Amino acid sequence: MAGIKAKVAVAKVIARLEARLEQNEADKKQGEINEQEWREALKKWQQDFVKNHAKVLVVDSINCRSYNNTIEIRYELPVGLQLPEEPKREYVSTLGGYEVQEIENAISILKMTDDEFVSANTFSSISKYL
Repeated sequence: MAGIKAKVAVAKVIARLEARLEQNEADKKQGEINEQEWREALKKWQQDFVKNHAKVLVVDSINCRSYNNTIEIRYELPVGLQLPEEPKREYVSTLGGYEVQEIENAISILKMTDDEFVSANTFSSISKYL
């Protein structure tokens, strides 16, 4: 199988890598918003559950923990009890710290080069971020 031969301009690669970093920051912010919304919805769901459904549950066991001042109560669900659906957590995939650093290093190196096109070796190492 023959390899793909293409010349890619350094400026275009830099622009795509910078756009990828910007997209990663936007994804992080969206992830934080999603996490906050999920926490609020979960808290509301828990309060609603205790208010409307906990009355019909049968206590199975109670565990008190003095070391962290918590009480764990386990319930047994009556047959046929339909619980409300718990809020779903929506994840947003972001780059890890190492990947961000690798992209930033690639941008720095590409900005210092006098070459018009990216070498095949360089392109193959950064293409996963484009």
